[in-house]
Amino acid sequence: MRTRKCSWSLPDTCFSRRMRQRYGQSKGPLPCICDVEWRAHNHIRQIQGQSNPLFRQIYGALDVSLEKLLYALLLGDRSELVNHCRACIGFGQGLTPSGDDMVLGTFAALHRYAPEFVPALSNAVSPLLPCTNEISSSYLALAMDGYAATPVLETLHCLGSGQTQPMETLLSVGHSSGSDILFGILTTVKKLWDKEKGRM
Repeated sequence: MRTRKCSWSLPDTCFSRRMRQRYGQSKGPLPCICDVEWRAHNHIRQIQGQSNPLFRQIYGALDVSLEKLLYALLLGDRSELVNHCRACIGFGQGLTPSGDDMVLGTFAALHRYAPEFVPALSNAVSPLLPCTNEISSSYLALAMDGYAATPVLETLHCLGSGQTQPMETLLSVGHSSGSDILFGILTTVKKLWDKEKGRM
């Protein structure tokens, strides 16, 4: 999967000029997730729940771990953050395990909307890279450094606009990677809004 840097302070050569024009600052405004995106989030949860009993248990555990990971990250609880990262990394189905893909989506959303939290998450995830396979480990290392696949960047570009094509393209990536990454992005944005509104 081709990757592009998602740090918006880099030279134009690292990503498309169109994105540079749209994201002319290092931190973008938090998008208001619209109905179609919440439906996609809930649909992913529904699909996860309809999978075979083993995958249903795995996704149930990952859903809880991702929520707790984000809660610990946003509240600055380093020990809990490490524990919940450990529960995600290397866990789940696919060539790139589902937990890794969800964390990858979290990194992409944080680089775009809340880059101040990236170092803490990177410090928690970095020692855990040997816990997953080499391919997934390399994707996570790229995500820590601000890189993401083009469908991920296009989804972030359109988040909150109601445009569905970028999300549909992302959902078509891999067997479950696209939906797991999207789930990570949307869950992270939801938690960032919870923090913004004082609901944590």
